[in-house]
Amino acid sequence: MLDTELDDVVASLRFGSVAEDWAALLAAQKAAQAAPPPPPSLIPMAVFPHEPGVGWCGVARWECQRKGCGWGVEMSVGTEPVGPLILPVDFTPADLSAAISAGAESRAAAQREALEHAFREHLREVHAEDPAGGAH
Repeated sequence: MLDTELDDVVASLRFGSVAEDWAALLAAQKAAQAAPPPPPSLIPMAVFPHEPGVGWCGVARWECQRKGCGWGVEMSVGTEPVGPLILPVDFTPADLSAAISAGAESRAAAQREALEHAFREHLREVHAEDPAGGAH
């Protein structure tokens, strides 16, 4: 990139004042607080049985929250193949970012569905007295 092109790019960037940036941050925070809470889920928070840097192998564990139940399901996280990225011939960085995000959202949805299925089956088979299991 030539220096003149870089100057044009920098000149096109919008830098707001501190007051404008602060107002935008507060507006985003207020919008997040006003958003409805996510729907209840059968899936509890993941735990990571291996500490990062100490034999960490990209495994997360989701454990049944019922008292005395030691059941859990482990899955590899962050090790799935990314798969092909579908891009137009004249793709832009925004197209690349959107394709990467779409792939990540698809993998996350598949993982969420697999976890929900595993938890529903566990609740049905082991905790038949209350198969809904309550939302976590």
